[in-house]
Amino acid sequence: MKARFQITSDKFGTFLLRRRRIAKAFRWWLRKNGFTYKSTFLPLDNFSKPGQ
Repeated sequence: MKARFQITSDKFGTFLLRRRRIAKAFRWWLRKNGFTYKSTFLPLDNFSKPGQ
């Protein structure tokens, strides 16, 4: 299943990331440096690709 990871921070704004590993590292970095953030998981529908 494909997903998007949305991370919102007051300092940096909103990021929409494809890779789980990058989202996890960014959340870790925000936490380590004392920034507050909100994180959500957005599953994608398998039928949303054109041509299927």
